[in-house]
This record gives sequence, structure tokens and C-alpha cells, in this order.
Amino acid sequence: MKRLFIVLSVLLSTQFAFAQSNAVLNALNDVEKAKTAIENPKKAAKPASWIKLGEAHVKVYEAPVSNVVLGMSQIETQMLLGGMTPSSSEEVILNGAAYRKDVYPEFNLYYDASGMLVIAEVTKLPYPDPLGEAVKAYMKAGELETKEKGLEKVKEGLSYVATKYFDEGMTMYNLARFRDASDCFVKSMDISACKYIGKIDTLAIYDAGFTAALAGDTTRAIDMFTKCVEIEHYENGDVFSRLADLYIGSGDVQKGKAVLEQGFKLFPSSQAIIISLINYYLDSDEDPETLFALIAEAKANEPNNASLYYVEGDIYKGMGDVQKALECYYKSYEIDNTYMFGLFAAGALWYDEAVRVSEIAQKEMDDTKYMALVDEFEGYMLNAVEPFEKLFGATDDVEFKRAAAEYLKSIYFRFRDRDQKYADGYHKYEEYLNSLGQ
Repeated sequence: MKRLFIVLSVLLSTQFAFAQSNAVLNALNDVEKAKTAIENPKKAAKPASWIKLGEAHVKVYEAPVSNVVLGMSQIETQMLLGGMTPSSSEEVILNGAAYRKDVYPEFNLYYDASGMLVIAEVTKLPYPDPLGEAVKAYMKAGELETKEKGLEKVKEGLSYVATKYFDEGMTMYNLARFRDASDCFVKSMDISACKYIGKIDTLAIYDAGFTAALAGDTTRAIDMFTKCVEIEHYENGDVFSRLADLYIGSGDVQKGKAVLEQGFKLFPSSQAIIISLINYYLDSDEDPETLFALIAEAKANEPNNASLYYVEGDIYKGMGDVQKALECYYKSYEIDNTYMFGLFAAGALWYDEAVRVSEIAQKEMDDTKYMALVDEFEGYMLNAVEPFEKLFGATDDVEFKRAAAEYLKSIYFRFRDRDQKYADGYHKYEEYLNSLGQ
């Protein structure tokens, strides 16, 4: 019976080995060699022995997908895999995008709509967290190393592991596994910050907070975004908006407001901060004059900054004051006639008002009220003509001209049978858009 048990054990272990790729088996062999070496006290005292162990652990991590290259087609990938075929395939949706998922024994491969390999997900490793084991080995090597050149090798190894954790975080993000993604970014951040590297990885910190927020881990998200503020990594003001929303969402409204005000002083043109500020004042009973005081302070420091007037217009628009919004939009163009956003915003505001009234009119059953709403709708549509016409004539920017032409074509189409000038306008902008390949 004992002999039979031994034979069965050997058989099972052999079957398990064949279930794994040669790359994995070779990597495991390297780990066993490195571990055997450090069992010798003399070799265990040498930093090089621990570096080899760290490298072997990394090799185990990379082994399952060592033969695939992101960006290749499915046919090219299968060739690199030596003809290995997936055990199954399915269509999946990740973060709103469609992928073809091919399932293999040790990994899954995801192809986008164009057939390009974009995600390689390892699903089976011989033991948990080989990268973590690699970090332990490299740190041990660092403790033993006394030479600067040797420490450089430690730094190089740890830096590589940090990169691998960051890449794994991106993979987890693409798979919509946000908590796992955040964990990977934190590990990458911590390794980079260790004494052998001493680097503040701003991108890893931000991504750790971003994915933590997606995972619903408010505490970590606030901690990471607060670190971003401390190290002055602002992502053009996005950090302040995200941090404030987290505070407000968790009930600390005043803290959220303070963060937004701090961010606005540094990034008065940040749409993310502006939207958050507008929402704050719309949802609270506080006087928005504090917000306008901040804008006034910014304008005093930069009186010729057209974007500040544009921002003020957006705030008035968000609060429902159409006339003041229009005044600000036009003022931004008056200050700088190369700043086209104000003219575009003025036209879009009138057009949006027309759409708003149209939606109300569609639900109105009273004929008299309905016709009054139609008149109001058409008045707003015609009000949009002037700023869009001015925009079209004032800029050489194709995107601005295209946008203005699309709005004007739509407006003139409605009125084309009422006056020849409207019919002419419709054909003018239709021809222009056709010339762009519309």
C-alpha cells in the first residue's frame, strides 16, 4: 500500500507538471536552485545569491505569458504560443468595451474589436505573489550589500518589480477589478519609496487613489489624493475635484468645500473643479457669493485672462442665470478675440435653451401654450445664429468651424422655407461640411 501511494503521488505530480508550460517549469527550477544555494551559509551571506533568488521569483511571475506580446493579432499570438489553442472563448464587456476572451490553462487573453491583443491576465501561478517574494529577496540582498555597485543591482531589481506591479495594476483596471488594481498600485508606490530607490511615484499614487475610489474604498482614496496634494501632483486640478467629492460623499461637506476652494485658486479654469463647485452651491443653502469672490480674486490677479470670464459664465449657466452667463461668454471674447470658447459657449447656450423648451413643448397638450412654447423655441434657435456666425468667421480652427457649421446648418434647415437667406445659409454650411468629408 505504501509503495502504491508513492507511485500515485509521483504520477499526480508528473501530471501537474505537464499541465504547466515549460516556461513555468524552467522558472520554478531556477527558484529551487536559488533556494538550495542560500541553504549554504557562505552563499547565503552573499548579496548575489539573494539577487538570483529575486530574479527567479520574477521569472515565475512572467513565465505564464512570456510568449505573448500585447498589440499582436490573434493569429500572430497563436503562432508565438506554438499552436496552443484556447480551451474556450467568449465575448465579454469590460469597462463598457467589448472583448473576445480566450481561456488557456494558465492565463486569459483579451482581444479588442480590431482583433488586437490588449490584455493578458495570468490566472494560475505556482505559488502566491512571486513579485512579493522577489521583493523580500532583493531587500535581503540590500541588507547584505556594502558596495555601491551592488546596491545599484538591488535598486535595478526592485525598480523592475515596481514596474511589474504597476503594469499588473493597469491589467486589473482594464479587467474592472478596481480593488486589486489599487492594491497593485500601492505596492508599486511602496517599492519605489523604499530606501534603495527613494522615488516618489506620483502616477502610482494617483492611480491608487483613482482605482480605490472606483472600488468604493473611500479611506484609501482620500489618503492617496491627499498625498497627491502634499507632493503637488495635481493632474491639472482633477485631484482637488476628486478629493472634494470624496469628502462631500462621506459627509464632511465643509472639508470638501475647502478643498475645492484651494484647488480653484490654483486651477481657476479647471472644468472638474468648476462643476464640483457649482454642484456644491446648488445642493447647499450657502450664498454663492463666496464662489464669485474667488473668481474676482483670480481676475484681479490676471485681468486679461479670458478663460476666467468663460469660467464665470459656466458658473452662471450652471446656476440657471442665462443672461449673466452670456455676458461673461461675450466678455471673454472681447478681452481676447483669439479665445473662441466664449463665442461657442454663447451659441451653444442659446441652442441648449431651445432644446430645453422643445422638450417642454412636446409634453404640452394645450394648443395655445404649445404655440407659445414653439415661438420661444424658435426665438432661442435664432438667437444662436449670431454667436455661431461670428465664430465661424473669426477662426481658422477647423474644429471650431466644423462645430459652428453643424449648429448653423441645423438651425437654418428649420427656417429654410421661411426666407431665402435661411435657405442660402443652409446650403452654405452643408457645402462646407461636405468639403470636410461630412
